[in-house]
Amino acid sequence: MELKDFGKYLRGKSVAKLLHRARKESLKRITANGEDLEMPASTPPLKRTGTR
Repeated sequence: MELKDFGKYLRGKSVAKLLHRARKESLKRITANGEDLEMPASTPPLKRTGTR
């Protein structure tokens, strides 16, 4: 889809609803592959080395 067409598509639509729909569609595509969803390993918090 070209950018100008995308702008016309977005006109008058709620961004929150579009994001919700995109998340739902992505999840459907991921689960349709038949693979189990694995949660990423948690990473330790970054150490900040700056002074305040």
